Amino acid sequence: MPWAHLFFSYFDAQSGAENIHLSYRTHEVTVEGEHLQDLAAEIGRSEVEWMQACTQASDQARDSDSPFITKITVSEKGKL
Repeated sequence: MPWAHLFFSYFDAQSGAENIHLSYRTHEVTVEGEHLQDLAAEIGRSEVEWMQACTQASDQARDSDSPFITKITVSEKGKL
């Protein structure tokens, strides 16, 4: 989704789960995973070109401190 349509984003790490919430003009996006705080800062600076949830085959990446996205949910506003 284009950065020009992003209203705001925020990082949430309550109860051990890490999420990044992005609010666009017409959609809400939730990114779930591990080690997402640095990624949230990069999103805030519009430095992220693309994101992708990792597959089970890439689970070995979880051993590092790099961001690891497990799920991305996109919902149309008004249809949440």
